[in-house]
Amino acid sequence: MIRRNRPCGYMTLQDVSGPSSEDRIKMTVNKALDFIRERYAHPYWELDPAKKKRIKEAVEATARETVNLSEEFEPTNIAQVLQKHLSRDRIKLIQAGLSIKTVSLNLIEEDGGKRRSVKYFNREGMLLGTRKLSAVADVDWTKVLQYASIVVEAVLLVLSAVGISPSVSARKMEGCVQGVRRKIKETPELKRAVEVFVKAWNEAGFNKWHMATALFNLIKDSHADGILWTIIDSLFKSSNAWYYWLLTLAKVAAMIFVALDTDGLVLIGEIILIVLAAKDFAMKITNINGLNKIAL
Repeated sequence: MIRRNRPCGYMTLQDVSGPSSEDRIKMTVNKALDFIRERYAHPYWELDPAKKKRIKEAVEATARETVNLSEEFEPTNIAQVLQKHLSRDRIKLIQAGLSIKTVSLNLIEEDGGKRRSVKYFNREGMLLGTRKLSAVADVDWTKVLQYASIVVEAVLLVLSAVGISPSVSARKMEGCVQGVRRKIKETPELKRAVEVFVKAWNEAGFNKWHMATALFNLIKDSHADGILWTIIDSLFKSSNAWYYWLLTLAKVAAMIFVALDTDGLVLIGEIILIVLAAKDFAMKITNINGLNKIAL
């Protein structure tokens, strides 16, 4: 039975009949490892048995942690549950999850809005270029670039949630965002998923639950499309460090599969804690709203 003090649709695992916690953990481990073995077959099977064992242990630890959090989360006790199960450093990583910079845009209007342009910057604030918004194609290019940065930052949030702090150069981050921009341009379903997210975010107002749910749905769609894994590959893949790359993927897979089985309880709860403070992230949606209003 759903308790009345939760938003509509919000329940913990204890409210749902079905497999036990241990069974959920085992199922998650099997799903995550099967996913890694299938999607990353060559590098995985090249690992020695000891490293495969450590990857399995990391998947089990992430699955157990996420299931335990899911069992206790409620809208009124999210911070307390995190403090019970996670270290201060882990909580700090989560709190910084929507503040990892990728590519930012600055929309400029001149002559009372008659002339418009955009400047875009890398994560270190260096100017990458300026583009006049004088044609529909210019607006569309800029909008898709902003879409791409939103998707990448959503994936970075997931990494933060599993305790991974990406140390990525500005050049590599820019390359990742541009790669996602091309993918969105080529994939109508992915573009539509970002548009649905922006609409849901706008309609949420400042309701943290609805904002967090909108972002979780984008993460879920990114997993379904495969772009979530493409982004992680772009940022972490290295032929000289396959083990650490696969370890990262395995942890994320465990969290994602628990999230999919529990309507995103943990991720939504963690996003609720930080969403109103995510000023730079919110500015990206503001930029898209501004671009949507441009009539050419």
